[in-house]
Amino acid sequence: MSPDIRLQRWFEAPPDVVFDAYTDPDAQRTIRAGGPDWVVESECDLRVGGEWIIRFGPSSAPYVERNVFHTV
Repeated sequence: MSPDIRLQRWFEAPPDVVFDAYTDPDAQRTIRAGGPDWVVESECDLRVGGEWIIRFGPSSAPYVERNVFHTV
């Protein structure tokens, strides 16, 4: 089992812009793209118990990040 991580950040932007940046697959592609050979795939099931899965990085070995929503 993975440890729980709580992350808090402050942004100078309206809440809806920040929310979309973290939950919209198209926004994730823009934020995470580090180069032309990067793969960026994001799936977001935005509900309690839903998963947010993102794959990003060089096409030869992308990183995979998986999260489960406990509160929305």
